[in-house]
Amino acid sequence: MPPRIEGRESGAEGIRRILRKEIEKALDAVDSARSPTDEGIHDARKRLKRARAALRLIQEALGDREYRRENRILRNAARPLSEIRDTKILIDIFDDMNGNTREKDRRGI
Repeated sequence: MPPRIEGRESGAEGIRRILRKEIEKALDAVDSARSPTDEGIHDARKRLKRARAALRLIQEALGDREYRRENRILRNAARPLSEIRDTKILIDIFDDMNGNTREKDRRGI
């Protein structure tokens, strides 16, 4: 179930609470082990995207300067995760190509 603003809190308070929760869950996703899993990296990236979306919802309440600062922090936190994901994909592609080449060599193709 998606996070919701509770009746006792203002919209900005609810969004801030949701924002904090998404950031905490992103940290948990990559901090669950010494080497995070592919699923953990993916989950953390999704949660940071959600956090940035929530941040956009309260941009006016934060003010332009604070919004830009917080958005930059979240964006910069997600960058290494994207690099890890991209590197993993490149390695998988290389391994697939290398495996296919070896198989073709064995068959004489």
